[in-house]
Amino acid sequence: MNDRSVDENTPLILDEFSTRQSKSTSLLSSKSVGHKYQVYDAAHQFLRSVFNVGGLTICVVEATVITQSRLSRCFPRQFPSKKRCDAAVALMREGGVHVVADIDGMAGLYLLRVITGSTSCTSGSILANGVPVEAGVFRKAVGVISDEGTPLPNLTVEENINFVVSMRTRITGNSRNLLVKAACVLTELDHRKTTNSLSPSEDFRLRLAMEIVRDPPVIVAYYPFDNLSLSDAAECSAILKRISTILEKTIIISSKTLATYLFEITDTVLLFGLNGQVLYSGETTLMALYYKSLHASITSYFSGFDHLRDDLNIRSESFSPCNQLPDVTVSGGDHKNREDEPSSISMRSSYARETINETIENVDFCGDDALSLAILWGENEVDTYFYASKYYESSLRKEMLRSIAGYSFPPQDDYGVTPFTGTAVPQYSMLKPFLLWWYDALQTRREPGGVIYFCFLLIGLLVITLLVHRQPDDQGGMYNIRGIQFVLFLLTIIANIVVMDDVDRQLRLFFYQRNSGLYNTFCFMFVFVIRTIFLRVICLALFVPVVLFVLKMKALFLLLVGALSITHMFLHVAVHVVIPEKQLAANILRVYMTYCIIFSGFLLNLKSMPPFVGMISLLRWVYGAALAQSLRNMPFSCDGAGNTSYCYSGDAYLELEGFQNESTKQSLVVLGTMCGILILLVGVALACRS
Repeated sequence: MNDRSVDENTPLILDEFSTRQSKSTSLLSSKSVGHKYQVYDAAHQFLRSVFNVGGLTICVVEATVITQSRLSRCFPRQFPSKKRCDAAVALMREGGVHVVADIDGMAGLYLLRVITGSTSCTSGSILANGVPVEAGVFRKAVGVISDEGTPLPNLTVEENINFVVSMRTRITGNSRNLLVKAACVLTELDHRKTTNSLSPSEDFRLRLAMEIVRDPPVIVAYYPFDNLSLSDAAECSAILKRISTILEKTIIISSKTLATYLFEITDTVLLFGLNGQVLYSGETTLMALYYKSLHASITSYFSGFDHLRDDLNIRSESFSPCNQLPDVTVSGGDHKNREDEPSSISMRSSYARETINETIENVDFCGDDALSLAILWGENEVDTYFYASKYYESSLRKEMLRSIAGYSFPPQDDYGVTPFTGTAVPQYSMLKPFLLWWYDALQTRREPGGVIYFCFLLIGLLVITLLVHRQPDDQGGMYNIRGIQFVLFLLTIIANIVVMDDVDRQLRLFFYQRNSGLYNTFCFMFVFVIRTIFLRVICLALFVPVVLFVLKMKALFLLLVGALSITHMFLHVAVHVVIPEKQLAANILRVYMTYCIIFSGFLLNLKSMPPFVGMISLLRWVYGAALAQSLRNMPFSCDGAGNTSYCYSGDAYLELEGFQNESTKQSLVVLGTMCGILILLVGVALACRS
């Protein structure tokens, strides 16, 4: 590894560990450099005693990734397959930081999916300590950090890390507390902070801590460093370097920028151009020499052929000193100022062309220079393939293949492959649903959505019960009762929509945690169903005494409200699971809600319409049952002598509207059947989606 600005002597914030080591902390007050290094050595020894030391050497051997859509299999001409990565080679040694840089992010994304074992490459191979990486097997041995919402939003840092440890291992008591504290020390986190109050840098470090407690030999960071401020991105990069230095883990970072803070800690770079073409792969220290030699060979070859050089757009002359070159990528502190600009390659290349000087007199090379050239060469396929062929034929690539051959033999003993399976004893599968329910209950208790839902039900139930109780026994009172009940059920649906506004975030969290091996689909469905029913039972139970003893109403009315709320909640989730597109799912739910309102029996007389029109409306079942419960066998006097033609008893009105056969029992059976079908649909859809 290359020793740069961040190394094993970088200070650690010891947090609570320093208070537990009284002798070591006394050295912190000393001005002696030797004493200070003793403290840091003690911290390193503490971390190395808690976590396993060592990573895996990843060899990428001529890896090609080609993706096909479902339509491309049936219509290959209209929907051709896409080559995401073409004959990539890389040697990522253990204990190093390795960056996969990509101008559009696609090639690096698909290659890292192969490296992590999430999928397989079309041709070529990926080796980990000489053992081929198999999709689905190696994934659990890799810690993956992405921008998906891994942490539980309302829990503290310590509770989030405890959640991961509890779901993955049987570690309990002091051993678990020690592991959590070590993760906080390593990532420099305050364990008392809540997730919602973390800065972007702290949020990344929490995701990292939740992965490092698994003790994986390889850590892959998909996290978009180009969306962080310069200081936050530098902090995150320094923490990753620290892990590779102290614990000797293999760190792989996917990035669309090669800013100085990232380039300085990087050991090797795999640089992609257009269509997944490899423009460079090797040590960062050799990058400048390679581009110098590339420029020299091209200029000597094309001397006297300026017109050919113009045709090929040879822009390797556009080098500039690293300390003079402005950022050509949307990264660091400039991101906020340019967040409204398009991030296409053409826009970035035009900016790069304007800012890069046409000289190679001073080549103080850094990562941004290489990425600038990759962006310029990515304007057309001619440039990209020309420079990709130059690297393909280079001695640097041949030397790398020879080095890879030395790592391509499986280890002779079991030590080299033990990180594939992990060292900690996994948690019992039967305990995972209850552990997940416990941490979900902690989060739900602090969820503001629960308060909103409670307030909606509180206001709705109080208003409906008070107004229904005060209505006169005449025709006007009868019409008011039906209107008030309809508004209550509509309010219940609106409350569900407000609470489930973040259902897509919850589903993304589920997919990420399930794919990371925390739990399976059955475990999630068990907790989801129990939580949905339990919350509504608690809310409705608070109003039972008022409804039964103060307002003299039947408890079956509350059952209808609860059944509607539960059924609509399952329907809401089912639509978002089956239709991944958030906006489309939301529009479908809005259309269905409008349909339910129109064909509920409140606005239109359903007796003159086909039966199925009202049967597929949730509001029709609860509204009809509630109306029958309130109006059946009620006389209701007429308003006056002149209104006898529109004077109905409760039974007559129910027959007129087509609700004479409605009952609470029938509606509850129908809604219960709907719930069962929706739960089954959600479970199957979640199990089938990756």
